[in-house]
Amino acid sequence: MNIDQVFWDLGTSSSKHSLSKENYYLGTVSEVSKSIVKVQAENLSTLNSRILNGENLTPSTINFLVLINNVKGVLIARVKQNAIRDTDSIHTLMKQGMYSKIFPEIIVETLALLNPDTENFDATNFINAGVHDKVYVAPEKIIQKYYASLEVTKNIDEFPLQAFSSLGVDKSIRLAFKPVTLFSRHMMIIGTTGSGKSTSALSILDKMLKAHIKILIIDLLGNMMIHLILKLQIECSELIQILPRVVCRLHSG
Repeated sequence: MNIDQVFWDLGTSSSKHSLSKENYYLGTVSEVSKSIVKVQAENLSTLNSRILNGENLTPSTINFLVLINNVKGVLIARVKQNAIRDTDSIHTLMKQGMYSKIFPEIIVETLALLNPDTENFDATNFINAGVHDKVYVAPEKIIQKYYASLEVTKNIDEFPLQAFSSLGVDKSIRLAFKPVTLFSRHMMIIGTTGSGKSTSALSILDKMLKAHIKILIIDLLGNMMIHLILKLQIECSELIQILPRVVCRLHSG
């Protein structure tokens, strides 16, 4: 499945060409290494934020998803860095408004490969982007398809948790996963101070508690208990303090 088929399938039966891939075009792959893929944007104007077909496109930032049209198929990737060179000539061009002569560099990491048989995203299996592959902003329907592919245990009779996030201009596309998708494998949240470890954990715990799922927390510092009680407004049925550890069994309802 190539990029033309992807955009063709996104339209309705009455207007297959409602999504033109040229409106989502960013640039081409200029460098490929073991850990990153560099994309040379067509020019600075292609990074302008815009609303297109009801979608809010903001390609000047990071963490949005892109499609890479590779000879082995269509890859989906996440933008990690977006930059332009800090030179006198670039500053002069920006002051003159000559954005078509400024070529930003985008760094992405590949996430998955679109399977032409199932039309779902699978592991890349060591397939990576190639130099001169064309790159496009991923439309919302493709993003939905990618997140749906993360539900690796679709046959398990389990309701999804409350949505963690939303997509779209009107926030109508909700992202929600089944508990087994999150916890069928070991999970570890790591990061520097202030990077959002506790916030991420609290978000997951909040959704689990609202789904009436019992949780056992071993809090070595005791900070998590304060956040849970104050922010999530829950009650501890059992609280045992064994300094410096806090063990709390929680349940909702």
